[in-house]
Amino acid sequence: MKSTYIIGPSLKSKIAGGVVTHVKFLSTLKVFDGANFIKIDSLGSNPIKSLINIFIDALKLIKINKSIVIINASIYKGSIAKLCIQIFLLAKKNNKIIIFFHGGSFKRVKNSNGAIVKAVLPFFAFIDKLFFLSEIQKKEFLELRANAICERYRNYSMCSDVVPYYIGESGFHRLLFVGRITKEKGVFEVLDSFVELTKGEKNKFQLDFVGEGDAIDSLKSIIRSLSINNVVFHGYLAGEDLQNMYSSADMVILPSYAEAFPYVFVESMRSGVPMLATAVGALPDLIVNDYNGYIIENSDPILIFNAMSRHFEKCDADKISIRNNCHKFFKEELSKNSAETFYKKILSEL
Repeated sequence: MKSTYIIGPSLKSKIAGGVVTHVKFLSTLKVFDGANFIKIDSLGSNPIKSLINIFIDALKLIKINKSIVIINASIYKGSIAKLCIQIFLLAKKNNKIIIFFHGGSFKRVKNSNGAIVKAVLPFFAFIDKLFFLSEIQKKEFLELRANAICERYRNYSMCSDVVPYYIGESGFHRLLFVGRITKEKGVFEVLDSFVELTKGEKNKFQLDFVGEGDAIDSLKSIIRSLSINNVVFHGYLAGEDLQNMYSSADMVILPSYAEAFPYVFVESMRSGVPMLATAVGALPDLIVNDYNGYIIENSDPILIFNAMSRHFEKCDADKISIRNNCHKFFKEELSKNSAETFYKKILSEL
């Protein structure tokens, strides 16, 4: 049986990024018991020092031969350059190489620096299979290299069990945003639509923001100017505190301008909470209107308001049905058990 190597950030990394989370998750799967995890540094604020550290880390790859190698990468200029070094050191040594791409866009990299994309394309001739989080990422790559073997994959939960949802007092609803509180996440549109939703009914709704970000002060300024008292900022939460926020929410809102496959969606489904999200990244393939959430074309506050109103106008039985659908979707598509099956299949096909 071939040895398996998984390349990515350090398992000890405290960064809360998607690649780090994914690599840590892989380390918990039974299918990867005995796999070798190799740390490759990311580009930091000092490019020259970072490249030296990356090259030193990458030298560990020279000895890998006749093995299965799983590379985790993002689709940004610096990450693509780092990927080239890794492929160069692994190629032509009878290795089976697969790449899992996380955030980013080949189209954006090409538009900002076409030369680096042109330079990297020949390296992909040595790759057996590539995996993308969204159909958009996959299509962008196939436009550059049409004969590549590309598939989709998902982010999964560290758990296989669902979390019971909490139904609060009748007539009171909590809306939840979890993530970086920045303009690009659509947080100002969330607030605008929430203000419209609660006109004359402020005592029936609460909007909870969980996370940190550079838009908080501006949002608080708007809230003060409108004399709003039903918006709460909780800061960064984790563990049981974060889970309690999900469990007590009636809807999770994520009207981002861009996403890949947000872990917020995974936790939302596990908690039995429908998600309202923009049609970006993998989300249009994951959310079915009136089944496990609501997909809107963009972050226009009117569209957000209409979707929120549509949900809260439903009878209690219909809203409970949607919650149960979320749990069903999680068990079938996002649980740790589903991940074990998915990765076992990948390895068996190499």
